[in-house]
Amino acid sequence: MGRPAITPREKELLRICLVAGQFPPTIGGEERHAELLGKALVACGHEVCVLTQPVPGAPRRETVQGLRVERAIRSLRHKPLVGPTYAASVALFLLRRRRAFDIVQTTYLYWETVVAALLKRLLKPRLVVRIVVPGPGGDIDRFRALRLWPFPDRWRRRALERLTALVLRRADAFITLTPCGREELIGLGISPARCFVVPNGIECSRFASVPRSPWHEGTPRLICLARLVRQKGLDVLLRALPVLQAAVGPVALTLLGEGPEQSRLAALAVELGVADAVCFAGTVGDVRPHLAAADVFVLPSRFEGLPLALLEAMGAGLPVVATAVSGNTDAVRDGVDGLLVPPEDPAALAAAVACVLRDPDLATRLATTARLRVASHFGVETMVDRTLQVYRETLHTGMRCVHT
Repeated sequence: MGRPAITPREKELLRICLVAGQFPPTIGGEERHAELLGKALVACGHEVCVLTQPVPGAPRRETVQGLRVERAIRSLRHKPLVGPTYAASVALFLLRRRRAFDIVQTTYLYWETVVAALLKRLLKPRLVVRIVVPGPGGDIDRFRALRLWPFPDRWRRRALERLTALVLRRADAFITLTPCGREELIGLGISPARCFVVPNGIECSRFASVPRSPWHEGTPRLICLARLVRQKGLDVLLRALPVLQAAVGPVALTLLGEGPEQSRLAALAVELGVADAVCFAGTVGDVRPHLAAADVFVLPSRFEGLPLALLEAMGAGLPVVATAVSGNTDAVRDGVDGLLVPPEDPAALAAAVACVLRDPDLATRLATTARLRVASHFGVETMVDRTLQVYRETLHTGMRCVHT
């Protein structure tokens, strides 16, 4: 049977609420994704509101290039009350505007997703849940490990398992960044018809215009753009530096990003004797000048979704060395668009970076194919088209999960 004729509702422009725990001026991969997606949807004519948390110095409500931002998610700082007050503010916002949206999209499995699932019977919009990181340490795994005060551990595990099951049952559709993420959801019992793969996308033209600096003009320059958290494996990168320096001589490493691991990483750099070679540059509004000044981009993650930083480096024409984990392997074909190494292996990481630094022809070839791959597979236009496909399909089929 062919697909039914498109209904008038499908032709209409959509009203979309993107729920994002953090949003610019806070800087991070998911913050940038929410801003990029929201503005691109607005440019297509859709009405988009971002629901997020307050940021010091930013207005509670503002409209940026047609994108409406409501910083209405509030939580008390006292730890036992963070989750309940966060959830309550999301619930209040959604209930007050239950007829204002056609689609509510949440990212990660966190309290905003649980609240939207709990309120499903009362809300008009369809619920689309975006799962970023699959597997161990990923979105579902992290949610199941949350602390729930004042519940004892056995009750906490049972409660979080039930809330996870409720989200999996009630969400109208799921977006994952990679086929691996989709398979995880299907393995949890979700119908394949409710699981969609939508890779991250970047503004390719912005990064294609990044000028490339002369190769090896002075000390080779490495760059890594990542949150300073254990997931990103930056301790492995620091441990690789002495091995790399023994192989190729002095190198300089710039770490762009902030996070709770910074002091520990700085101490590790001192312990390894590489502190003079490492610059903790913090967060920046525009990464392109830093990419232009680097020779190699390195991403030593322990696990990933589909990192925007990796796509941006590839789009900027940098040779990349990354770990062979899901997400990275969806962007990089080993030996074609970059080099992939096992996670947790400083020697292998150092050897791959040394290989690129010693062979300018290899570096140029990897960078050229990487830029072409990003332009053909990971442009923001492709991401937006696929996202709208999910929204349209969800509205068209009228998916209604069982409310039990």
